[in-house]
Amino acid sequence: TLVMNVNVTATTGNITNKGLHPSTTPDGTPGNTVTLVVPVSGGADVSVTLAVPATAMAGSTVTGTVTFYNLGSVTADNVTRTLFIGGGTLTAVTTGTLGASSVTATFNAASMLPGATATFTFTYVVPQTGSVNFTATVTTTTADTNTTNNTTTAMTTVGSVADVSVSLALPASGAAASTLTGTVT
Repeated sequence: TLVMNVNVTATTGNITNKGLHPSTTPDGTPGNTVTLVVPVSGGADVSVTLAVPATAMAGSTVTGTVTFYNLGSVTADNVTRTLFIGGGTLTAVTTGTLGASSVTATFNAASMLPGATATFTFTYVVPQTGSVNFTATVTTTTADTNTTNNTTTAMTTVGSVADVSVSLALPASGAAASTLTGTVT
């Protein structure tokens, strides 16, 4: 038995290995040769992650990031990258385009080399109540070896805002060196 470890650098096609066992002793069975053909399957593996704060104050403007990857062994062509926001309003994106209703953003469709990463920042306004829900997706026209990582979600919960007020009631006037009594509420 012969065990071989082969480092495959090809991304498509076949790997052909031919083994021959010569002997100085005469062999009655000629042709002790074996050929093994192994298909190589490579592909793109585009994926996406989101990073947003877990909570934010109502009415605040917050920044998040969306990162797209090609974890595969071949270039991912015609990569489409989108972000959808529910419950909030997108106000700006880097190197992207806001949709007319400010709930979607698209990021330049491009090719992504193996191992490539593209990170974009975005800002959004948090509503008065509830939460802001995000969905980011990435697709490619190249064969994708793992489509389970092409969509991700994240959420920012609206935190409460304290409404604190203080009032002070004192007499309108007082005598010099006297003690005034007032009320703080």
